[in-house]
Amino acid sequence: MRESGHRVACSLGGVRAQANEGRLHQFGSKGRSIKAGWPIITEIQLTRYSIPMKDLTSDLAFSAGQFYEPGSVSYRNVLRIQVHTNEGITGEPVSGAPAVVEQMRMFSPFLIGKNALERELFYNQAKMILRKNDRMGIGPVDVAVWDLAGKVHNTPVHRLLEGYRDTLPTYASTYHADRQPCRLSAETGRIVNRDFELISRAL
Repeated sequence: MRESGHRVACSLGGVRAQANEGRLHQFGSKGRSIKAGWPIITEIQLTRYSIPMKDLTSDLAFSAGQFYEPGSVSYRNVLRIQVHTNEGITGEPVSGAPAVVEQMRMFSPFLIGKNALERELFYNQAKMILRKNDRMGIGPVDVAVWDLAGKVHNTPVHRLLEGYRDTLPTYASTYHADRQPCRLSAETGRIVNRDFELISRAL
């Protein structure tokens, strides 16, 4: 796995040995006073990873996304978001939409020094700051602060959202179309044999 990035921040962080673009940006609270009594956001760190995907390729003239091609290797860029607090608790999801980094840079400084549990404040402020954008950058950081809240309360996020199920129905989701329809049919058969009741196919 190749890693790159820049830290989201007021002070730029160092670059790891394997990084090829530096760390995304790092917004920190260095030199600020920190209130006590609840977790305070001290830093937001973004790191981009390039993950090799075997037997997948891309050709925009054929498909809008990656598709199966035996022997091929392509790379998928993902973004790791880390929201750090003064209590040592970190919210850290991974996003499959690394292109939204610029939007995160626009609103992330607002979060530094804020109560990490005030998710509604963050969400409303981010919507205002990104009012001339599509606001896709809100989601990954929103997931990060929900992950952080689950760790603060030592409970799964679905419980915080008042979920009651212990199991969930699943469905099989696949990549885009195959150049050879016979392989597409064979893969569908394998999915059916694994007892999935629903299949989502990108054709």
